[in-house]
Amino acid sequence: MRPERRIGPLQVHLAKVQALHQRDLEAGFGEVYMPDALAVKDTSAQRGPNAPG
Repeated sequence: MRPERRIGPLQVHLAKVQALHQRDLEAGFGEVYMPDALAVKDTSAQRGPNAPG
């Protein structure tokens, strides 16, 4: 499959994963433990990429 043909299916997959992650956050899940220094440096890192602070 050519790379251009993979963009659409990948975007659909990413949208599904982001929706699942959002539901997990709303249910009180979807976070991970972060070592102390990293948790202080980036307070939203435990919730995923580009998470609002």
